[in-house]
Amino acid sequence: MKRTIFWQLFLLALFFLPLQSATPPIVNINILNAGSAYLGDSALAYVGKALASGYATLNPLQNIKSAALWVERHPVKVCIYGSACGYGALQYRLSRLNSILLSETCWSLWHNESSIEQLYALGQDTLGDLLLKDIQKSYLDVSKPTDFIQPLAKFIRDVDHEQKMLTEYQKLFRWALIIHIESFCMFNADIIAQLDNRIKRLTYIKQSFLNWLANFNLANH
Repeated sequence: MKRTIFWQLFLLALFFLPLQSATPPIVNINILNAGSAYLGDSALAYVGKALASGYATLNPLQNIKSAALWVERHPVKVCIYGSACGYGALQYRLSRLNSILLSETCWSLWHNESSIEQLYALGQDTLGDLLLKDIQKSYLDVSKPTDFIQPLAKFIRDVDHEQKMLTEYQKLFRWALIIHIESFCMFNADIIAQLDNRIKRLTYIKQSFLNWLANFNLANH
């Protein structure tokens, strides 16, 4: 825990180190001359102060060239800042995934007291009937209590989204293992331990629902 906090603080410190310009700001003198009559001395004085502080340039093309030159002259800093940004983005994404995947409303945790083998033993027809009842309860719209189709559409949408998140979590963890940074990242131990099982459960639950839906369509057409 202490090691993780140390590295997080270290990367944040690197990220906020001040950038030093490789070349002085370049100003298009013609713009200043043309602006002097229109903007007045006060505006020019403001621009002068900005230039003195090293943060302004009135020539976008020269600004791009200056930035490219800075990148070329400071490859180590570029790598450090890029790594810090990537690490921050990874931590933010993991925190979002953790908050969603730890929710008890996830369909991959549906009937979690039963093992996947027990779900297999029920059969897809029985499982589909149980699933349909819980889908209607979970997505019931009190303003449209007789709407039968909308809850089914919402269920498919949520299951597809949850499958993508579980797969993404799995890929991120495998990638972190390859470069040995898993101990510095916000991976949740409970999610990791159940990841493969949850993906299998969700896949089977979706198949059972689609099987029920196919039978329903055949019986009503």
